[in-house]
Amino acid sequence: MKFSFTDEQAMLRDSSAAFLADKAPLSRVREVMVSDGGFDRTLWQQITGEMYWQAILVPEEQGGLGLGFVESVIVLEQIGLGLTPVPLAPVMVSTLALASVGSGARAEQLLEGIAEGRVVVLAHTAARPHWCA
Repeated sequence: MKFSFTDEQAMLRDSSAAFLADKAPLSRVREVMVSDGGFDRTLWQQITGEMYWQAILVPEEQGGLGLGFVESVIVLEQIGLGLTPVPLAPVMVSTLALASVGSGARAEQLLEGIAEGRVVVLAHTAARPHWCA
């Protein structure tokens, strides 16, 4: 079986790489790594406002792009290659969990928040799962 990206997926890969090369050089990554902030909030705002990567897996009904796993992996690979200090992977995992098992107004509200750039992560305890926004 031969796998190749569609033209749109290749464009997503190339634009992701170019964006990160410009906005998240290694010098900035090192600076954020030694800070107390945990992640680069300025870069996160640029990602959520300009690139909309946080909305790749959010269903269109909740304001997302409604794309799939291949598109999410394309962007996550670029994030990983540059050690980019943003919470995209946990946000995407939470999006998958919400879209798969979440229901009702709260799940829709959280998915809409993710599409708008809010950082939402799933915290799971032995008693029950809990959403943190």
